[in-house]
Amino acid sequence: LIAGNQGTCHYSYGGGGLYLEGGIVRNCVITNNCDGHLLTGSYQRGGGIYVPSKAVVTIENCLVANNWAGASGGGGIYLNSSTADCVIRGCTIVGNRCRGGVAGLQLGAACTVEDTVIWDNWLTSPSANPAADELSTGQVANFRNVCSKGGYGADPITEDPKFVNPAAGDYRVSATSACCAHDCGAFGWDKTAFVDGISLVKIADDDRMASVPMPTSLVVRIDEGAKLALDFSGTNEVHSVRLGTH
Repeated sequence: LIAGNQGTCHYSYGGGGLYLEGGIVRNCVITNNCDGHLLTGSYQRGGGIYVPSKAVVTIENCLVANNWAGASGGGGIYLNSSTADCVIRGCTIVGNRCRGGVAGLQLGAACTVEDTVIWDNWLTSPSANPAADELSTGQVANFRNVCSKGGYGADPITEDPKFVNPAAGDYRVSATSACCAHDCGAFGWDKTAFVDGISLVKIADDDRMASVPMPTSLVVRIDEGAKLALDFSGTNEVHSVRLGTH
């Protein structure tokens, strides 16, 4: 947990929560931080995380929420234009704000962003394009399974992620969210409505099994240690059952 900080060490740059020169940040909550230059400097970027030039970083399964930056943007995360390589995977970037630039994720350099929710980040003076206010595509960006209002990249999700209880800081996506089937967002999804951690993921649409009565195939996710009972007492004939890892 990295919370309630005010970054003042790197005057010419930013980074209220983290000034990340390299390495891996995994399974962290970065919240309620601000760039300490809001009152004293002109840069004011990267309220949650600032990634400087030449950095090689991976940010994975992290919640970056309710951070603040100034006029230069990156309320949640700011990537410098000379960042060498960055991967953001399985994160939730939400509720961050700034006075200018981009409020959620501001990319000045190449970056891979996948399985990530970027939602409800905002500028103090919003533009006519809220999607652009919270996410910039950067110079070269590879987006996959990104939940945002802009619908960027491959397999985009533009529906509301349906956070469990944002007022209480629970930003997991709910079991009815479109993000659930894509494993999108930090810290998994709410499984409290399911017995023994077993849940329906999707009913596959597989043309090779078109002759089999609906559903053609059923895919379930089972938590480690959970128990599964199969009952074949229905009226439809069962042709095959395959158990294995995904």
